[in-house]
Amino acid sequence: MKNPKLIYITNVRMPTEKAHGIQMIKMCEAFANGGLDVLFVVPKRKNRIKENTFSYYGVKKIFEIKYVWTLDLINILPWVGYWLETLIFIKLVAFKYLFSSRRDKVIYTRDFLIAFIFNMLGFKVVYEAHRIILKKKIFFRLLKGVKHIVTNSKGTAEEFIKTGFKKVSPLPNGVDLKEFDIKKSKKELREKLGLPQNKKIIMYTGNLFDWKGVETLLDVSGMLDPDKHLTVIVGGQDKDIEGKKKYVKNKNIKGVMFFGHQNRKIIPQFLKSADCLVLPNSPISEESIKYTSPVKLAEYMASGVPIVLSDLPSLRAILGPTEGLFVPPDDAEALKIGIEKVLDDSALASNLAESALKGVLKYTWDIRANKILDFIRG
Repeated sequence: MKNPKLIYITNVRMPTEKAHGIQMIKMCEAFANGGLDVLFVVPKRKNRIKENTFSYYGVKKIFEIKYVWTLDLINILPWVGYWLETLIFIKLVAFKYLFSSRRDKVIYTRDFLIAFIFNMLGFKVVYEAHRIILKKKIFFRLLKGVKHIVTNSKGTAEEFIKTGFKKVSPLPNGVDLKEFDIKKSKKELREKLGLPQNKKIIMYTGNLFDWKGVETLLDVSGMLDPDKHLTVIVGGQDKDIEGKKKYVKNKNIKGVMFFGHQNRKIIPQFLKSADCLVLPNSPISEESIKYTSPVKLAEYMASGVPIVLSDLPSLRAILGPTEGLFVPPDDAEALKIGIEKVLDDSALASNLAESALKGVLKYTWDIRANKILDFIRG
């Protein structure tokens, strides 16, 4: 198959504050860069983000986005509304392609129900797995006929392989290096973002779910001198931010700033303004231990700022031993020591950052897309 039409179908509100939106839209752009005719099919849902999807994510308009009407009741009846919306969306999209040719199309999706339905309809389906959903037996049974499985981690790939899947390709998430080609100095970035010039800035970006381990980082903030250090938390949903703010208040932790959700285009500026970037994932779930491939990790690597992170198999599979400082997870004292090493030892910080910058060159979205295309054609 030389240049098929790739139809990427997902039941996700776009644009979205969550990292999966970045991952999917960047992959669509990368597939289009690779010469494919790409159509991105998503539900038409209420959205507090009013900016155009292409503009919001800073991607080139070299593929088409199709918004499909569906019954949007998620905000009114969260659980029931989600499943109603999901089933209607899948039914409408499946019917749309029911009578179309199968020969020149590849259906690409991260939704296992979409993969199951379109495989049953006789399409060539590529399922991208980022974790194991539902009970494993049911999950793998539904996907049994899907010939091509792409995973974001080795841990996820191993689950498929040991279940009997033959064509499985583990490929970590990527980054758009152009986003980090920023001419402003750290001083200028801090002025723009409202960050102090006279403090060492320790930063975390992304969601604030429990398995992200952010409370361990907040505990570290309580051990550091707030006159010399500032912990900056960028991102998170409103309810999670309020929970972390309450945690900080109850523990009387000083020297923490929450910036909440930020436009995608400004995240690289935040990252490059920091002195140390932290990924404190907790081993409280299989997703954190084995399945995750954080988009933020590739972004951290591309920022040129040293990284301190939890010593977990999922993260070790992406970052080499010289590219970041690994510390035991859920251990505030160990994390504090790691952060202080990076902040106090300029040679160590420089070596870690330079090594990560070299390492991230193999994790671009275009390279990932080309590997997937070779995998599909092989």
